[in-house]
Amino acid sequence: MRLRAVAASLVAAVCLGGCGTASDLVGAESSPSGPERPAETTDPTTPSPSDSPTPSTAPTEDSDGGPLKPLPHVVGEMDYFASPSHNIGCAITDSMVRCDIREKSYREPAQPASCSLDYGQSLAVGADGPAQFACVGDTVLGSHQILPYNSSTEVGDFGCTSRETGMTCYNLTTRHGFLISREIVNVF
Repeated sequence: MRLRAVAASLVAAVCLGGCGTASDLVGAESSPSGPERPAETTDPTTPSPSDSPTPSTAPTEDSDGGPLKPLPHVVGEMDYFASPSHNIGCAITDSMVRCDIREKSYREPAQPASCSLDYGQSLAVGADGPAQFACVGDTVLGSHQILPYNSSTEVGDFGCTSRETGMTCYNLTTRHGFLISREIVNVF
């Protein structure tokens, strides 16, 4: 009964957030340029006045709110990598994880007045607080190192799991993170 109530709540949150189902990322165009490392990013731990996606439950916690499960199939430490489709690129530092998306159909949030750079294609989560869109003047797209589907990487306090339905990254300590795909963005 409790599982039905949780499932119904999640369905309602997805419907209210205007999100659809995640699309298959296979077939997206590969990067036309070489790798660029992040240069300028606003602090992802500072709250943004923008319309953020509706928070959800971390996919790594048990349905009863139990402890985190280990990441599936950890392939080692990768601090700069791309999805097999090259549509998503991520970078992990000692203080945050950030992912950018090249092609997307999800509804972008309103750009805050405080951001004069690019906004809406980058998500980040830091040491504290939930994930959020980042105001950036660079890209983490373009890595030639691939995180295979159904594989994960852990670097310090951060981890990411690559799936055909999107990239999920989070702070392993706080459980805050995000899912990004062509059609949906979800923060938790």
